[in-house]
Amino acid sequence: MEDDQWIGFCPDLNVSTQGDTREEAEVNLHEAVGLFIETCADLGSLEKVLREAGLIPVQQATTFQYSLPLVLEESFKKARAPTVPG
Repeated sequence: MEDDQWIGFCPDLNVSTQGDTREEAEVNLHEAVGLFIETCADLGSLEKVLREAGLIPVQQATTFQYSLPLVLEESFKKARAPTVPG
């Protein structure tokens, strides 16, 4: 990875991405989180994944939105891969 890349990371879901600018990394991260959630929903595992992340949906809600912390940082010498808790 280049030194001037930005890393976007959503620690609750362990989803990360990158971009040439902060804005690009943020857009890419929002897309990656959306695709992750969509895939979990398609597989029938969304509620389990969100509960494991400590996010509990409101009972009987017809729509919901989760606000996740999105961390963006500029990479310098090394990119650290996210770790999955064992």
